[in-house]
Amino acid sequence: MAEAAKAGDKAGTAIKDARSKQQKKLRGMQLSKTARPDELKKAGTAMEKVVEKGTGEVKKVVDSAKKVLESG
Repeated sequence: MAEAAKAGDKAGTAIKDARSKQQKKLRGMQLSKTARPDELKKAGTAMEKVVEKGTGEVKKVVDSAKKVLESG
């Protein structure tokens, strides 16, 4: 069961790292004015939706794995 938790933490960290990289990229585009503010807002909103979906999926998979390991 500890392995399932460890894998979940690793996946969660990967999601956070990917979000951080994308946020920095969007911030750089904002500062250099290579993208319009409305486009940046749309991209930020889409990114947050993907992060929420990914985090929820990881949590669901880890919880399922823990249940299987506890029952078996």
